Amino acid sequence: VVERRRGHIVATSSMSGLMPSPLTVGYGTAKHGVVGLCRSLRAEAHNYGVRVTALCPGVIRTPIMLNAGVYGRFTRQVPTDVTLAQFEPLRPMDPDVFAARVLRRLPGNPGILVVPDWWKLVWWLNRLSPATAPLWDSLSTSRPNSSALQPTTAAAPTKRLSPEPTCPGSSPPVLAASNA
Repeated sequence: VVERRRGHIVATSSMSGLMPSPLTVGYGTAKHGVVGLCRSLRAEAHNYGVRVTALCPGVIRTPIMLNAGVYGRFTRQVPTDVTLAQFEPLRPMDPDVFAARVLRRLPGNPGILVVPDWWKLVWWLNRLSPATAPLWDSLSTSRPNSSALQPTTAAAPTKRLSPEPTCPGSSPPVLAASNA
């Protein structure tokens, strides 16, 4: 890229790389690192005509909503139907819509690209007033009541999720979630 004196490096971080991320501290720490790397690399690469963007998605309707990805782990176990219900107030975006919006905005060379757009407001409010962090944290980590953690007999509505890429030898991706 440097030899050609052009190109665009896009590294995927997360909103967890821009804000506190309780219950997923390791994930949040790694994503903050990706944002820091991109910001520093962007400053260095600019003189070579190379662009760098940290992509910080909000909640996207993928299997990470259920199982923290192939290798990640949540710090507490919550039934699938409860987990999906907790994410709904955060308005998860369809992956195809997300991809189209990202590709449409990359030519503008943003240093940090937040999609869906409404997450920018959350980020800006958190930066302007860190005291608001508990408000946003409570949205993403709402504590289910004890009855929600009890086994249920009614099946949860199935939510279709996009497949997640896997590494050779790893478990196949979760394609649908249900309580069955």
